[in-house]
Amino acid sequence: MQYFIDHIQVYASVNQKGLALQKFVLQYKHMLVADYNTLCHLRDTIKAKIDELNKTYPRTIPLSFDETGGQWTVYPKENSEKTVLYLQYEKVRGIYSTPCNARGDVS
Repeated sequence: MQYFIDHIQVYASVNQKGLALQKFVLQYKHMLVADYNTLCHLRDTIKAKIDELNKTYPRTIPLSFDETGGQWTVYPKENSEKTVLYLQYEKVRGIYSTPCNARGDVS
């Protein structure tokens, strides 16, 4: 099963740590993810980046990661109303293709 990163929402009122995470995560916007294991790896990569940023910025409130259905949300610990970003993904139902090239010729 493939997945598609459908939407990434970022919020403007964040500190440098939040901006760094947003920039990191936005590189995955509208990407196709090969399978569930790769999706889990991406999730773990984002969590590792959060841990790294929490260590880099120790005087700020640590960021938390929440996974609900097809959405990952990042926010300051114990303050889910101050969302830094969320990422939504969907299962790919299928791939549409046609035997014709751009000019309409049959291959």
